[in-house]
Amino acid sequence: MSIDNKIAYRCKRGLLELDLLLNNFYKVSVKKMSSVDKMQLLNLLEIDDFELWDLIQKPSNKDSKHSNLINLINSSEITKTFRSLP
Repeated sequence: MSIDNKIAYRCKRGLLELDLLLNNFYKVSVKKMSSVDKMQLLNLLEIDDFELWDLIQKPSNKDSKHSNLINLINSSEITKTFRSLP
């Protein structure tokens, strides 16, 4: 299985908000990512749904190994659009 397929599979989440956000992020951004970024994304996607949702919603410098990726997810247009919904 290719790394892109693994990422696509792991973006499917039990938490609906996270599922929508990550799948849209995957569709837009994964082709532009380096192989190192893709490996970091795979690592990030191993985190529990609620913990990952908190990391995305309330980014902090405490999680330095994922902070660049969290910032990339938060800076995407998809995330901005998603957060503007009622």
